[in-house]
Amino acid sequence: MAEQPKFIVFDKRQSLVESIVSDLCTFMPLALLVWISHGSRWWTFFSGALALMWVLCRLCSGVSRRHTFTSADALCAWAHQEAEKEANDGK
Repeated sequence: MAEQPKFIVFDKRQSLVESIVSDLCTFMPLALLVWISHGSRWWTFFSGALALMWVLCRLCSGVSRRHTFTSADALCAWAHQEAEKEANDGK
């Protein structure tokens, strides 16, 4: 039987450019949907459904940055490896 993970880490690091693009990709379509739905019940429902689908897709996209570890030693080794990568990237 496979050992269950004891630690799950979500890697949420982003550069400033990635953060700005991510925010624009989230809020611009939502603003467009709100503008389109002004004064119409059907468009309000449709834009609300699209907004929910958009949020769910954005949440599911974060799964690819998930790391699972079965021991504290493996977690520490990964953290040290990532720190070394960042130190080498900064040079």
